[in-house]
Amino acid sequence: TGRPGQVPSQALKVEETWTNLGPITDFCIKAVPGETPSEFLTCSGHGRSGSLRSVRMGVAVEELCSVEGFGSVLDLFPFGRCGLLLSFPSCSRVLGLGEDESETLEERSAPGLLLGEETLHACNCIDSQTTEYAFQVTRSGVVAAKVNSQIEVLATWLAGSLSRRIQVAARFDSSPPGTSGVLVASNGGQLQALQLLKSAGSVASFKLEEQSSWQLGGEVACMSQAEGFCAVGLWSKELCIFRTVQSGMEEVREKLPPETLPRSIVFGRIASRLQLFVGLGDGRVLSFVVDQASGLLQGHREVHVGSQPVKLLTLPPPAADEGGDEAEAKDAGGDVMMREAGAEQRVLAMSCHATQISGSSTGQLSYSAVCYPSVTNAAVFEDGRASGQEYLAIVSEGRLVLVQMEASKRTHIRTVNLGASPTKMTYHASTGLCAVACHEPSTLHAA
Repeated sequence: TGRPGQVPSQALKVEETWTNLGPITDFCIKAVPGETPSEFLTCSGHGRSGSLRSVRMGVAVEELCSVEGFGSVLDLFPFGRCGLLLSFPSCSRVLGLGEDESETLEERSAPGLLLGEETLHACNCIDSQTTEYAFQVTRSGVVAAKVNSQIEVLATWLAGSLSRRIQVAARFDSSPPGTSGVLVASNGGQLQALQLLKSAGSVASFKLEEQSSWQLGGEVACMSQAEGFCAVGLWSKELCIFRTVQSGMEEVREKLPPETLPRSIVFGRIASRLQLFVGLGDGRVLSFVVDQASGLLQGHREVHVGSQPVKLLTLPPPAADEGGDEAEAKDAGGDVMMREAGAEQRVLAMSCHATQISGSSTGQLSYSAVCYPSVTNAAVFEDGRASGQEYLAIVSEGRLVLVQMEASKRTHIRTVNLGASPTKMTYHASTGLCAVACHEPSTLHAA
């Protein structure tokens, strides 16, 4: 509405627009074997405006750049600012963003890292003086490095004999805050927390020392640590959770479904509660609410997100420009980053396809399909140059891709113009072809 005398174009303001799907003469579900149907196709329009429409509800992904030839990547991790560490079956490589402001990945020299073997885990940590470090864990040992324009190795810890070879690793945040390190699990369920210590002498020197150790009594399949709790998935099909920063809490054990194995485990603060997610080998994700007083697991729930083993990744809270009130926070370099006030984490579940787990307005968990082809691995890393932008690096169909992912789901419509009136359609799942019958002489179109 407008005031009297206003020109009509000034009296109205467009708030939002929607794509018109009508008239719809036929439709079908785009069913993919092993996936939950989340997309349907419609015959829409009439005459020269006739079209095939693909309608999908999910989380949008914007592709920034991609590189071919990464089909053999086992995993990837953030490594310093602007850096990614890629793990292959028999070696590891470090990639970084170029010096200019383009989203171009280049291989970086990394003398001192254990590049001749598979990397089990890598992570970034910040000490109490806001100095940034990066850790690499392989089966033979752990390397701590300082990553700036160059990679400077500070300390190395070797596992020793074959019986003590590392099988699984995770980031470790100890107490007091700012004393981070890594958790490593070796054969026989031996779990060790390693911390990077700096000498007090005039010449700075570093060493990796064991801070704590635990004996779990079973082989470790996966583990995660957050907010003083450590959760471990065992090959004995059990879940073990205990405190790492204080004594007095008894170890809590939870039986897992007997027909499958835990493959990935992460914590996430979602719906204002600390929650634990376990990805199983048959495509299920188990979720629990962690009672932070007792460590007990409550509110067990399981959801199928695919038919392949599930890999989980905790995503940071969305930036404020994606909606919501703004709150200032300073990163380790002193740069101001904008976050939503009270923003919560999300979890990315990767199986046959990717699913984002987030909190809903009712305080429940919401599972949203990610509108992107198969995602097998992913890592979050920050552009440490002037922009300070966060990216999601993913491996999809043999490509390494830099993307930005929206925080919430919405409806996505893709249009294929036919230039004729569509009447009937059918979709062939195994080939991904859709046949559309139209009124005009050219009656068969494939999309």
